[in-house]
Amino acid sequence: MSYNEQMWKSDVLTVTPTARAIADRILWNRSSWPRIPKWYRALTALLLPPPVREGFRLRYGSAEQKSAEHSLKWIRRLYLVLLDRIRFVGPYHEAAGRLLGRSRPSLTTQALNRFWIGRSALA
Repeated sequence: MSYNEQMWKSDVLTVTPTARAIADRILWNRSSWPRIPKWYRALTALLLPPPVREGFRLRYGSAEQKSAEHSLKWIRRLYLVLLDRIRFVGPYHEAAGRLLGRSRPSLTTQALNRFWIGRSALA
């Protein structure tokens, strides 16, 4: 059995009530914009080990599996041609800027942060 499989079957990886609440807010909050599409939840479920997926209450039946595989096929094609500003999330750009010595994120990064995390900066 691989290390990953051992970890998945152990009690080390757990979904706490706080983690579940955060995931519920991100994946199911119908009052936010933009709404998370079904294919994104299916892709998230695909990428998680089964015990964690179940802990987050993510469905992964045949419809979700088909959606995730279809999405992954298109993401692999599009990923390489996307601009870095779109390919990487706002917090990544902010962290990269900090490593370069910038004290504040750029206006573009602030807009991306607002989209991804709901505020213009991490700190």
